[in-house]
Amino acid sequence: MAKFCSNCGGQIPEGANNCPGCGKPVANNPVVSPVATAYQQPAGYPVPAKTNNTAKYIGIGAVVVVAIIVIVILFNLIKGIFGASYTKPIDNMFKGIEKQSWKTFSSALLPEEAEYIEDYMGYGYDNMDDFLKEMYDGFEDEYGKNIKISYKITDTEKLDNGDMKDLEEDFDANYDEKIDIKEAYQLEVEATIRGNDDSSTDSSDMIVVKVGSNWYMYDFYGIY
Repeated sequence: MAKFCSNCGGQIPEGANNCPGCGKPVANNPVVSPVATAYQQPAGYPVPAKTNNTAKYIGIGAVVVVAIIVIVILFNLIKGIFGASYTKPIDNMFKGIEKQSWKTFSSALLPEEAEYIEDYMGYGYDNMDDFLKEMYDGFEDEYGKNIKISYKITDTEKLDNGDMKDLEEDFDANYDEKIDIKEAYQLEVEATIRGNDDSSTDSSDMIVVKVGSNWYMYDFYGIY
């Protein structure tokens, strides 16, 4: 019966002292039958190179990193489109009144106009929250406790480059500051003030502008 090397599976000729396939001494290499070594490769057959798992994992890691970057970019784009809409300053204005919070209210205004209101409308108040509290108290006197303000936009007009240029020039003339308006809308806003006793609905034209990445009310002082 032919005999085969238990190390490499190669056939060992009769009387050989060493395996011709791997060179292992026959004395230290118990020989077995082909049945026992059927799963081993024949002598001289090239041994496959080991798989480079490190490179494989690096490739997978790179794909994961790229996927995360894409998700972050898409999230920021969606946030920029939907999270910073032109209605946000109107939301903040009415929330500021309800909460009597100048921080919330002033975030709706261009910084220069907020500073102007603090200087000229805040006179006689310890802080601007007190200014809003007086406004809120006036609403309570007229409509009752638990004032809530809601609104809906009944008309929207996007302003063109010429209109935005006029707004920039007016702002510079009023506040001695230059702004770069990226986008602007004139809105017809129907606001409802509701208390426990009564309610009232009025419409106002408001302009909102995008400066940098943020939206602001334009000329709040002029509206009111």
